[in-house]
Amino acid sequence: MIRLLIATLLLTSTSALAQDISGSRDPEGIKRYAGSAIVRYEQTAFDAYHVPLGKMMKFDFGTKAAEYEKSEHLEGKITRVTYRVPDTQRSSLEVLRNYQNALLAEGWEVLWSASGKGSFGNSFAMAYQSLKGHDQLIPYSDAQGHVLVARKDNRTVVLFVTKYEYGLTGGVSIDKGDPIVQLDLIETAQMEEKMVVIPASEMAKAIESSGRVSLYGIYFDFNKADLKAESTPTLEQIAALLRESTALKLLVVGHTDAVGGFEANRELSMRRAQSVVAALTGRYGIPPERLSSFGVSFAAPVASNATEEGRAKNRRVELVEVAAG
Repeated sequence: MIRLLIATLLLTSTSALAQDISGSRDPEGIKRYAGSAIVRYEQTAFDAYHVPLGKMMKFDFGTKAAEYEKSEHLEGKITRVTYRVPDTQRSSLEVLRNYQNALLAEGWEVLWSASGKGSFGNSFAMAYQSLKGHDQLIPYSDAQGHVLVARKDNRTVVLFVTKYEYGLTGGVSIDKGDPIVQLDLIETAQMEEKMVVIPASEMAKAIESSGRVSLYGIYFDFNKADLKAESTPTLEQIAALLRESTALKLLVVGHTDAVGGFEANRELSMRRAQSVVAALTGRYGIPPERLSSFGVSFAAPVASNATEEGRAKNRRVELVEVAAG
C-alpha cells in the first residue's frame, strides 16, 4: 500500500509543464516526478556510454573517464534529461523510490543501485560532464546522492538523484535543497553505417605513401572483440591487398576512444586486433607469419575525444607496414 501510494506522486502525462526548457521532453515510457521541470536536455544519435554496475574506484578529471568495480560499455542513442524538483521538503531518497517503483511497475529490471558516496564512490561521473563535453551540469551533494541502473529490452536507464547544495548552475534557477534528477537513457541500436569500404588498391597507395592506413569498416559487438558481419567487405579487401602484395607484412593495430579506463581499453583494443588477424588467417588463408597484432587503447587519437565525432574517428583499426629484414 505504501509503495503504491508513493508511486502515485509520479505524473502519468507531461503536458503543459511551462517550466520545461524549449525542445525538451520526457523519454518515451518513463514518467517524471510530480511537479518537476526539465532544466537541461541533451541527445545524441549514436555514441558510447560506460554504464556503472558497481562502485566507482577512479575518476580522471581531465578526460572525465571513470573506472568502476563493474561496468558495461554500451553504444547507441543517448538521451540525458535533468529535472529540478522545486520542493526542498522532498528528500532525494523519496524521489528515487518513486522512479524505482514506477520502473518496476512497467517491467524494468534493476541492475544496480547505491546510496551515498560510500556505496557509489567519492563522486558520480555522469554528473561531471554533459554529453557534448561541457563542464559539470549541476553541482550536487554526494551525501544525499542515489544511483539506479535499470534495463528493459534494448533500453538502459542510469538515474542519479541528489539535493542541490551549492555552486554554479549555468543559469538554471534552483534553490538550495531542491532535489535534482539526472536521467540518462541509452537505447542500443546499430549505428547508421556511413563509412565507405576502402578498396585494396587504395589501401596499397596509403601504405606506400605513409606506411599505414586507417580503416573504419571493421565493427565489433559492444565492449567485445567479436567481429560483426558488417566487417566482411573490409576484411575481404585486406585479404585482397595481402594476396596482391605477396611480400607485404602488416601490424594490425586496434584503437579505441577514451571512454573507460586506459588499461581496459588497451586489453580490448588488443583482443580486437587479434580477432582481425584470426579472421584473415582462418577465413581467408593468409599465412600467420605475415600478420601480427597490437592494441594501443586511446594512446594515439586522431581527433579530440571530447566530441562524438572525434570519438568515432578514434575508434578504428590501422594496418601498419612491417619493414622487411
